[in-house]
Amino acid sequence: MSMRNFVFTNIFTSIKNHKRIFLFGFALLVLIVSYILTADYFKPPVKPPVVGVSVLSVFSATPQGEVRTINLAFPMMVKFSQALGSDTSGMLVSIEPEIPIEKFVVTSEPNVLWIGPAGRDVWADGVKYTITIKKGSKNESGAVLNEDYSFSFSATTQGVSMLAN
Repeated sequence: MSMRNFVFTNIFTSIKNHKRIFLFGFALLVLIVSYILTADYFKPPVKPPVVGVSVLSVFSATPQGEVRTINLAFPMMVKFSQALGSDTSGMLVSIEPEIPIEKFVVTSEPNVLWIGPAGRDVWADGVKYTITIKKGSKNESGAVLNEDYSFSFSATTQGVSMLAN
């Protein structure tokens, strides 16, 4: 065997061996890429279906105008677009200046929230109170108030005046 044939034979054998290694590496690369492309972290996130949330809104709050009273423990009435249910814990109510309050619903008016001083407390004579029904308040069926609703009033034994905000 001549030197020339020996060199060509070795080169050809070397190329054949490298070709096998190249094909094996290429096949491995194809497997890795296909695994990565099918992996969950490259898939777009699945969005949960949008479920319609019922909107709760306030129709009115009373007393309106000027009301004469001799009882400073009277409750305020807030009328909603939907029935509230007997559980008022989902109704987020704040009052300024802060006093202990009670919230309740009566069965004869299921869409009305009554807010009054707790226990033996009363509205202070001549003090301006601002009551806010907070955004995110919910009734028992899950309807949500989309924005704050506030109203103000001053209580006196001479009368009550209501200022809507």
